[in-house]
Amino acid sequence: EEGLQQVELPAVMREARVLSPQHVQRLAQTVTSLARHFGRPQDVEWALADDTLYVLQTRPITSRGGTVFTDIIPGDDQLWTSGFLNERFPRPVSPLGWSVIRELLDELAFREPLRYLGCPAVEGMCVTKLYRGHPYVSVFVFQTLYKVFPQLLLPEDAHRYFPEGRTEVRREVPYPRSLLDPRFLLSMMRHLWHQTAMWSPWHNHRTWANFTKQHQLANEQLRATCESLRLDDGPPERIWEAVGAAQELNAKLLTLHRWSLTLADLTYSLLRRLMRRWVGTPDCQLLAQQLATALPSKSLQMDMALRHISEQAEESQRAAALESFLGEFGHRSFCLDIYHPTFSDDPSQVTTLITQIEKRGGKPPTDPSAICKRALVRVADALGAGPLAALKWRLVRHLVSLSQLHMTLREEQRFYWQRTLAVLRQLFLLMGQQMTEAGILCTADQVFFLTKPEIEAFVLRQKCDDYAMLAHDRRHAFGRLQRDYDIAPCQAYPAFLQGNRPISGPPSQGTVQFRGQAVSAGLARGRVVVCFSHTELQKLSLGDVLVTRSVDPAWTPVFGALSALVLECGGQLSHAAVVAREYGLPTVTGIEGITQLLHDGDTVLVDGLNGVVVKENSGAG
Repeated sequence: EEGLQQVELPAVMREARVLSPQHVQRLAQTVTSLARHFGRPQDVEWALADDTLYVLQTRPITSRGGTVFTDIIPGDDQLWTSGFLNERFPRPVSPLGWSVIRELLDELAFREPLRYLGCPAVEGMCVTKLYRGHPYVSVFVFQTLYKVFPQLLLPEDAHRYFPEGRTEVRREVPYPRSLLDPRFLLSMMRHLWHQTAMWSPWHNHRTWANFTKQHQLANEQLRATCESLRLDDGPPERIWEAVGAAQELNAKLLTLHRWSLTLADLTYSLLRRLMRRWVGTPDCQLLAQQLATALPSKSLQMDMALRHISEQAEESQRAAALESFLGEFGHRSFCLDIYHPTFSDDPSQVTTLITQIEKRGGKPPTDPSAICKRALVRVADALGAGPLAALKWRLVRHLVSLSQLHMTLREEQRFYWQRTLAVLRQLFLLMGQQMTEAGILCTADQVFFLTKPEIEAFVLRQKCDDYAMLAHDRRHAFGRLQRDYDIAPCQAYPAFLQGNRPISGPPSQGTVQFRGQAVSAGLARGRVVVCFSHTELQKLSLGDVLVTRSVDPAWTPVFGALSALVLECGGQLSHAAVVAREYGLPTVTGIEGITQLLHDGDTVLVDGLNGVVVKENSGAG
């Protein structure tokens, strides 16, 4: 008899293993070999007959779960903010770059300050995470840190960390109960008693000045060690020891800088509030900015050095000026992520900046001290005369002085931090070279797509056979995230999340949103072409968004020309979804009536991770 048959099995066979340990081992070896051969994990269909293993089909795995670029936290429904980190890491971060920075930020910027407050359950708390390669901080951290701040002293930047800028939600956390909470007071006194030189607004800048001298010496020693390791081909253990020393130096810098950052926020916020109350002119905010910018910064010095290069007429003079610039600022980079080359690694970045200066023309920055002096004259005139005015004047002058000091330190830390990060970049490239020579990686720069703990496993001689394939897949995913950000930055990096769901602000004027099922991740923008039959596929051009009811397997050859796919029907396991994922084609399904709601020529943004289609304008239909 042909066809499907149902056979009753004896009870003893129902509990027996279908595959023997030998079968499992052979299957595992086969699947691993296929993954290595194709360079990425495979979805394999197989069969076993007469003790012979048959591979029926293999294709790249396209299911999307938690990855190194998106953290999945069980039961996560809390609020997350990009506010603290989006200006430091505007673009997606590399696995290595984030793991180097995260271990410092988690502890020194968030967890330890919460300990100072006596916050319970700090150790097991997730305080940072990644979403689409972008870093976020738990809103709970800022609620707790700012709860005890009176409104007068609340930093003006605090609104960035709360949805809709509602700083009052900081009151919703249970701890600390108030400024007089005994646990809070005792914990603060215990932790801060011996750290006056760091947190005092009258001592922090002096401590920083002493630290920068030590930092320069330590950094020079690290650079010499790095060069020695390069020439002597030092073993991984010695490179890893130097990495640890560099991270220790970074930890010292951030331990001090977090107080400079806090003091800059406090003094400047108080200065702005006093200007509003005591001066009250329409441009009092601008006045506060002018008062706080009297000291030259490293960024201003770098700008002037670039202008000096652009002013050199002779090629030899320009070359000498560029060499001098790289000696002073060559460690700088456009990002704290060590994946990105420094100016010394890629001097073309500097020549591009110089070209932009020459094209823009314009005047160099005005002397900040002159701006401050004019602003102080305006404040003195506004305060008037008399004993009370004299007292206000003295307070303003003192606050201006403190604000200038700490605003400058807030900027200066990037200059010094990037000195050590530049050395770290070279150390990890040395490690990548050794991993390449050991057959672990294909190229040295693949090291940026491993995490710091994964590299440590290599140093400890632990198994890491699949690192080349892992780095290859991550590089591919990283490129896709970069493209997503270029297409729609706000969509790729939303300001706030609840769990892993973006909290959308009000839609932009002239846009309409449709929500469906996300089946293939990515962002794409393109011109809509609505098709109901394969005979209409001829309407498609390169980069179009195909909108249709469902897709027949015979349609999939056109997928390579599309930027995105939007369907009324289908789900995660539909043929269209599987093939779209293989093409890396952003796809949303399950939007009822979308073929009637969109028309040929409309421009849409398709978010295949969150299942959203945004109509940005009306077309010909």
